[in-house]
Amino acid sequence: MPRLDYTDPGLTEESRVQFARLPINLTRMLLHAPAETKGFLDLVTGFRHGALDPKLRETVILRVATDEENLYQRMQHLPAAELAGLSKEEVDSITRGDIARLDPRLAVAVRFVDECVTRVKVSDGTFADAKEVFSPGEIVEMTLLTGFYMMIARFLATLAIDLDATPVNWSQSDCVNERAYVSRMLTRPA
Repeated sequence: MPRLDYTDPGLTEESRVQFARLPINLTRMLLHAPAETKGFLDLVTGFRHGALDPKLRETVILRVATDEENLYQRMQHLPAAELAGLSKEEVDSITRGDIARLDPRLAVAVRFVDECVTRVKVSDGTFADAKEVFSPGEIVEMTLLTGFYMMIARFLATLAIDLDATPVNWSQSDCVNERAYVSRMLTRPA
């Protein structure tokens, strides 16, 4: 049971637009802070179109969910991981931290996330390994993505946000389909 009531996403046109981008309980709670909701969803969209390939992006997110013991993130991103092409075996290895069974890039990503979450600063050794397999842009984006999902985990836990009945259909979400979001923004009344 949430510690605050969820907002009614139908209260304003802007709330409806933002909720349509990511129609889940997380967004319903975010809408208590409408000025931040759009920026939050813009950042989610940016990560979905950023430097990280989908398998690497979902590896980072699932590992943060594991490190933060966040069932909500895990539930929402297991379908995204499958859509990104991660096998059940890879997902199991990522969530168990069994890096010996992972592709070397994904193994380094898991170590990178673990250290970022638990130590704040990634060790020199892990950072050097990351520089061997990732571009500077990928390292920066992995760091930002880790911090962003740590923030979300704290938001979800602190406000006790309920699991949604079903996970996001990431292939249909306006957080993936930026063209649909922009079209809706351009055609809405002023």
